[in-house]
Formats: sequence, C-alpha cells, structure tokens
Amino acid sequence: MDPGRYDFAPSFHLAARYDLFGYSTFTDPGTNTQETWGNDLRRIEAGIGYRISREMLLKAVYQRYDNAAYPETGGQDRPNSHLAAVQLHMIF
Repeated sequence: MDPGRYDFAPSFHLAARYDLFGYSTFTDPGTNTQETWGNDLRRIEAGIGYRISREMLLKAVYQRYDNAAYPETGGQDRPNSHLAAVQLHMIF
C-alpha cells in the first residue's frame, strides 16, 4: 500500500495527494523590503483505479491547482486550474 493509496478490493484502489510549492523570500536591494520569487501554489489530486487484468489498468484522476497567495479570490495573477483525465494503461 503506497502512501495516499487505499486498496479497497482486489481490483480497485483510491489515491490522493496534496502538494505545496512555496517560494522563498529575498530582500530587494532597491527598496530594502522582503519580496517573494512568486506566488505559492497548491495542488490537490484524487483518483480511482481499476485493474481490468494483469496487463491492463484503467485510471480516472482529478487535479486542482490553487494560487495559495490569494485563496479567497482564486489567485489574482494566476487563476485556479482544473484537470480531469482518464487513462488506459496497457503492458505489452
């Protein structure tokens, strides 16, 4: 069992993860103020998988990216983005 993965039947599994990409700060020599290199980003991902056979896996995944600097507006310079995908993985 992988971290963030739960096998609830021999052929089915659920998976989830949370990532945070945080930028460090620096001192601007012109203004002597603390600035960041960019806005922090969050990613939330969830998926379900079904093993059809030993060689074939069907997966469905949903991801959401958020601009962590402005959670109440969804990001002023980078809007939230969403991704939904279905994948059929086959081993030959």
